Amino acid sequence: MTENVDDNQTMTETNEQASEEVSVPEILYDAAAAKTKKEEGNKYFTQSEFDLAIECYDNALSLTPPDATRDLAILHGNKGVCLLKLERLDLAIESCTKSIEFDETYVKSYIRRAGAYEKKEQYAEALKDANKILELEPGRPDMVRWAAELDKKQKEKFEKDKEEMIGKLKDLGNTLLGKFGLSVDNFKLNKDPNSGGYNISFGQ
Repeated sequence: MTENVDDNQTMTETNEQASEEVSVPEILYDAAAAKTKKEEGNKYFTQSEFDLAIECYDNALSLTPPDATRDLAILHGNKGVCLLKLERLDLAIESCTKSIEFDETYVKSYIRRAGAYEKKEQYAEALKDANKILELEPGRPDMVRWAAELDKKQKEKFEKDKEEMIGKLKDLGNTLLGKFGLSVDNFKLNKDPNSGGYNISFGQ
C-alpha cells in the first residue's frame, strides 16, 4: 500500500520545561521548533531522503512535550513509514507500536505496522492490525480487500509450514527407523469413522 507521512496535524503550540525537582539538566520542550523539524522531515520524505527525514523526526520528538500524545503518535508514525521504506522492518514495527501506545486510534500506524508484518510474512499479526483498522473505520473498502488478502496468505502459509514440518518429522522418523530396517512408510494412519480417532497400522 502507498504510504505518506502525516503533515496535516498541528503540533501543540505550547512550550514546557521538565520538572525543576529533578537534579538532571532541564529538558526544554519547544513545540514551534518541533513543528519546524517535523515539516523539514516531511520535505525530506517527499524527496525519498528517508534517513534525513528520520533524523528530523527524532529531533522533533525530543522537542515535543510528553503530554502532546497525538503529536508524538504522528512523529513516531512518520518515522515508522521511513523505516518501512528503508526495509528496516523490525524498527518500523517498533516505531509504529510506540505511535499506537501514544494514540490507539491513529489508523496510519496500524496500516504501516501491518505493512511491515506482511513483508516479514507475519500474516496473523498483519491481519490483526487490519481488523483493528476496520474496527476504527468500519467498512473501509481498501481495508476489507487487504484483510481478505492477508487472511488468504495466512492460511496458505499455515499449510506450507505444516507440510514442511511433516516433511521434517518424516525425515527424522526415517533416520531413527532406518536403524531397524524400517521407514515411516511402513506405518499407516487410519481414521475411525465412528469415533473420529486414529489408529496406526503396520505393514511390510
